Amino acid sequence: DVMRRPGIKPAIWTSLAVASTNDVLVVILPLVGTEFGISPVIIGVILSLRSGSAMISRFFLGRSTARFGSARVMNYSIFISAILLFASVYATSALTLGASMAAIGFLLGMGQPLTMSIVSKKTPMEERAMAISIRLFGNRLGQFVVPFGAGALAAPFGGGAVFVGLAALIASAGIVSVTKLDDQPI
Repeated sequence: DVMRRPGIKPAIWTSLAVASTNDVLVVILPLVGTEFGISPVIIGVILSLRSGSAMISRFFLGRSTARFGSARVMNYSIFISAILLFASVYATSALTLGASMAAIGFLLGMGQPLTMSIVSKKTPMEERAMAISIRLFGNRLGQFVVPFGAGALAAPFGGGAVFVGLAALIASAGIVSVTKLDDQPI
């Protein structure tokens, strides 16, 4: 019954895409660093920048959603992160890769909690725990399937190709989000 509610499936897809993209970035950046001759220490700094900017984005989340609405903030953050993920193919220096990952971390850091907010808005109180559990199951499913796809892309095409795959995944979530999600409670 929960899955039949309007907005639940799109919110789960969006959440799956954001969570698994964040996880794959942690795994793929060391490979990309090796390909571009960036030291492991610098890759560690870049990963920390990505994570730190995701945490910082949460400080702006309340004001942003109050002003623009949860769905709009989520949609913009997802689409801009898709563009930056695609552009990351061309980030071949530590500086450009670090800047790109910091911006992507900030944007995806907003997307994850907003999907939970939208799932909560779209379900009655008595179904909310089940809806959030289903969302979490979707995240775990994505964290199982997407890394496999990333490895399949990286093996023949290199680590940079994974950025293109992640950009496509996030863009698909953005399209689903724009066409199917809104801030309206049930």
